[in-house]
Amino acid sequence: TRTVCVWAHPEPADLRAGFDGLAALVTSRLGRDPLSGHLFLFVNRNRTRAKVLVWDGTGLCIDLVTVKEILGHRSIATTERYAHLSDAHKRAAMARLDSRTSAVGKGAN
Repeated sequence: TRTVCVWAHPEPADLRAGFDGLAALVTSRLGRDPLSGHLFLFVNRNRTRAKVLVWDGTGLCIDLVTVKEILGHRSIATTERYAHLSDAHKRAAMARLDSRTSAVGKGAN
């Protein structure tokens, strides 16, 4: 079985950095591989917002359910309220879902 670790960035991070910026922090500050499948936690200066970066095998993603659990939110609605997902992030996520859905449909024929 594979063990998944959660690595916390030791200082507040600029959460506007996006995938590439956060992945660079994983490499430079944590000395880890952002494509390892482990979870990498980042918080803002006030520790009121957080992002978790994880490689899902097709791309880097920020998993809100994991963020919810780590922060102890009772509902995903609370986490979503503070997530501030960009339109570009939402479009990229939909494109990944579309590609996975079409791949499953092709395999079923």
